[in-house]
Amino acid sequence: MLRESATGSGGRQPGRRSRSQASAFRSVHFYLICWRMISKHLALVRHLSRLPEVGRALRPFVRTLEGYEAMRNHYEHFDERLPGQAGARRLAAPGDLGSLMGETFTFGGEKIDVGPNSLRLMERIVREVLNAFKVAVIQDVAAKTPERLGGLFMPVTTQRIAREVRRILRGLQLPSPR
Repeated sequence: MLRESATGSGGRQPGRRSRSQASAFRSVHFYLICWRMISKHLALVRHLSRLPEVGRALRPFVRTLEGYEAMRNHYEHFDERLPGQAGARRLAAPGDLGSLMGETFTFGGEKIDVGPNSLRLMERIVREVLNAFKVAVIQDVAAKTPERLGGLFMPVTTQRIAREVRRILRGLQLPSPR
């Protein structure tokens, strides 16, 4: 529950959260917003690119993304889920208005991981969808205008080589000419 029990309150009034607890709940809220924004942006890439490869890369993660979005919605619209409100019927556990146990956040009886594993999953989802996008675009360019394909890679390679050479030269600390 969001409220702390009367026992173990450390001298605070029952029902009042500590600053660290309040900070943790704000962090969870921000994290859920991040998941939502990533979901929206990946869906936008899929929609605007109209590349089937992007849709196929995103498909295995749709339920996960929807789960984080649903949790964000519960969290942001908790007032609609309070007992006696119409939205309370949407919750499996109407009395659970937010609980953080370790790396798991619960709300309304639903659980979601907010720990390092979920961050790694988020990174994996983004990486797989964007890689699918890049590969599809490169394949499209190769099929339609193969002469442009070399130009896609040459500037990046040349820039990287130049940057690496400058870094190596700085590291050598050659004596200055007399």
